[in-house]
Amino acid sequence: MKINKKIIAKLPVCYCVAPLVYKGKPHFLVGSEQDHPCLLFDREGNQVAQIWDRPGGNMSMVQIPGSDGAFLAIRRFYSPDRGKDASIYLVWEEGGTWKNKVVAKLPCLHRIDILTRGGKSWVIACCLKSGYEYDGDWRFPGKTWVCNLPDDLSEDGKMLPPFTPLLDNMLENHGYSRDVQDGIMSGIVSCKSGTYRFTPPEEGEEWTVEKICGDPASDARLIDLDGCGQKELVTISPFHGDTVAVYKLQNGMYQKVWEYERKVPLAHAITVGMICGQPTAVIGYRNGDRDLFFITYEEGYKVTVADHDIGPTNVMFFQTGEKNVLIAANREINEVAYYTFEEDA
Repeated sequence: MKINKKIIAKLPVCYCVAPLVYKGKPHFLVGSEQDHPCLLFDREGNQVAQIWDRPGGNMSMVQIPGSDGAFLAIRRFYSPDRGKDASIYLVWEEGGTWKNKVVAKLPCLHRIDILTRGGKSWVIACCLKSGYEYDGDWRFPGKTWVCNLPDDLSEDGKMLPPFTPLLDNMLENHGYSRDVQDGIMSGIVSCKSGTYRFTPPEEGEEWTVEKICGDPASDARLIDLDGCGQKELVTISPFHGDTVAVYKLQNGMYQKVWEYERKVPLAHAITVGMICGQPTAVIGYRNGDRDLFFITYEEGYKVTVADHDIGPTNVMFFQTGEKNVLIAANREINEVAYYTFEEDA
């Protein structure tokens, strides 16, 4: 496989990447962990707008379902011990100008998503911790919260409704990903006590919270790597950790079946998708060699280093035409990178 790389922007401490449909066409966003801009790109990697200048602390972004370019963004979360002012912003374009306003505040809010079921949408919000009094203070575990998503938040003074906690005592509540199983969206949340699936309710029912793995995890993704017909769980552990592993579902819980032999310090970037027709997990780490690498399955789990000494924080797959594309926020070198792939002849 040939890997092609294009540097599409230099953005200090770039962190967050997210898809966005704008003017009826697919785009993507890249935001900064500190007080630097958020940028909008088309699917070819051309910058088309600067969404904001500051504040940054941009941890997560998700499009409002059915909108043309409106999205929610976490801003003002600068680190685990500089996140008391973390807020959810509504961001939208109006008359050629990008506007934004705060619609909720949740201390130490680190990840958000919007899950939809039966025509109803909810905001799910994951707080890394609930508070702190000094650097490295983990005495206040995080929580996962939920609220209904109103039809229109752009009106003056309109805020998100109060959040309800779904699960508390979630120490180092760091990892989030969306999964779709049998057509039903759910949120996969990872913390020190394990990995959980949060599933929105059908009409008249309650949210379902299911523990799917008991091992600590900083992040987790689900994908069928080996073609068995059932998704494996790919994890980074422990919090901001150095261990990458694959788990298979056995008797209702995910059990470890493979662990990468190398330690990868401050592993942080993780996504899953298809590269040249092959299911692939992508991992990036921010200390040591600071590599970006792929995990595939070919009569066993295989690791391929894709890029070196770049220190990715977050990565995102998409397809444009016949191309599989990977976007990487290579934080440690302030680089937004656009990777494409070609099969070997």
